[in-house]
Amino acid sequence: MIQNVAGVILVFLSILASACGGRFPAETQGNRPGLAGTFFKGGDFTRPKDGVSMLPSLDNDWGRGKGNDWAARWAGYVTGPYDGEVKFSAVAGDGVRVLASGKVVIDGLDDPLAREGSVVMEKGVRIPLVIEYFCSSGNARLHLSWEWSGHGRSIVPASALSHDASEVPATAREGWPVPLPQLDFSEIPGTEEHGCVLEHVTIYDQPGRYAGWPANGGFWMWGDEMAVAFESGWFKDKPDWEDGHARDYTRPNEDYVARSLDGGRTWTWTPCPILSGDDPSRPSFGGFDFSHPDFAMKLQGTRFYLSADRARTWKGPFRLDVRDLPDDGELQARTCYLDGRGGSCRLFVGFRPEGYEDLSCSIRTADGGKSFDLEGWISPDPAHAPRGERWMVYSAARLTDGRLVAALRRKISRSGGGLRTRNWIDVYESKDDGRTWRFLSKVADTTEPNSDFNGNPPSLIHLADGRLCVTYGFRAHPPVICARLSGDGGHTWSGPVVLRSGARNWDIGYTRTLQRQDGKVVTVYYFATPEHRNQYIEAAIWDPEKVGR
Repeated sequence: MIQNVAGVILVFLSILASACGGRFPAETQGNRPGLAGTFFKGGDFTRPKDGVSMLPSLDNDWGRGKGNDWAARWAGYVTGPYDGEVKFSAVAGDGVRVLASGKVVIDGLDDPLAREGSVVMEKGVRIPLVIEYFCSSGNARLHLSWEWSGHGRSIVPASALSHDASEVPATAREGWPVPLPQLDFSEIPGTEEHGCVLEHVTIYDQPGRYAGWPANGGFWMWGDEMAVAFESGWFKDKPDWEDGHARDYTRPNEDYVARSLDGGRTWTWTPCPILSGDDPSRPSFGGFDFSHPDFAMKLQGTRFYLSADRARTWKGPFRLDVRDLPDDGELQARTCYLDGRGGSCRLFVGFRPEGYEDLSCSIRTADGGKSFDLEGWISPDPAHAPRGERWMVYSAARLTDGRLVAALRRKISRSGGGLRTRNWIDVYESKDDGRTWRFLSKVADTTEPNSDFNGNPPSLIHLADGRLCVTYGFRAHPPVICARLSGDGGHTWSGPVVLRSGARNWDIGYTRTLQRQDGKVVTVYYFATPEHRNQYIEAAIWDPEKVGR
């Protein structure tokens, strides 16, 4: 619930700031002095204490009076003293983060040297302000100063701070970035496979090989014919729960395409050298028909490949050049595209700015793949994204009401506070054809908090009966392949539906899922068991009608 409310608050503040140009009149009905906030047990902002705490001043020396190992978040507004750039400076005993107008001005929760930053303000106009602070040493202090051209550094006066009393229950607890709730252990999957599972099918299994990551490759269907792309390296055994993949890193991976002509029941496979090659990508000449009945496209990092014969032969690699993306970063594309009509197609890609984790956006081509334009950011854009958080898009769908929904692999990775790492899945939606996106819901955790193991990407599909379905690998104890379903357009989700259990360790998943014409669902993934230790590609064929609505 905290995650959901936080997403709504973030979107509300973003929309409101955009509508007002990021500014608010200094006098607003319900305005009260100071910032409103709450205290948290520990330094990870996940265990709020009851009640609202007010921060009337930004000149505080608490010493040991508040004890050790606590955090606080205060939210409200600060009124601009000057037309132009205002520099903020913080003095804090431990970690502090300051956000103004949704921008991370001081990102010092993990970095004790990050204590300064600037934002453009207007005299007499207030902007949203969020301050996050944690104390582990027992010597608590927090001072926030500002300065601008012609005015030296001084403490931000109490008269510049305000909050809206009607927003206190939400902003005091939630703020921004989105806080991370503790794992709900009642939602951890069991080991019993659900009765909806009809059969398990082996797609690719070769002695001594390590096969994996179909989520990166792609999964396509033409009637009863299916094809899935994946990688195959060389197996090198290691203890079950040791971090790292059990593969021989001294030998290269190869790309394969497996094919079924009977709806996923039986498979053949073949190497696909063009997808494994190191050939430099070249500019696309365009003119591709994305609605061709035998069309397939594979996205891979900064390049893409196209097929007009059901993934049997490929053209490429073509360079994925996107106008309006920042220069200081690189595409991290996975195979995810929608709405192919003639020369027009929408793609969903990751983008990694220098020094940051993956962000996500939607892009579009209207000239058959010759050029691509940035359509909208699903995650925060690079100017507003906090360090150490990941938003990686893997799959998307268009609903019958016209909305676009996208499933993101989310992660936080930081050194400070009690919560160091967290992996989960979120769904975002767009009601304006990909231009703007808002957080819709959290789907599931994919590991335990502070796990040594990475998360798992989601595969999202829109079922014929109107429900949404997300499949993924759960990489904690017990490691299983799961599905969750939503009957209300992605607002809420069912408990975990176990599709495959019995894995030997965390190294499973990367699902891709499609629904056949007869309504049955085929979910492909990679897997290994205690008896069958090398990773192989498998499919679960299951019936969503046997999962309660």
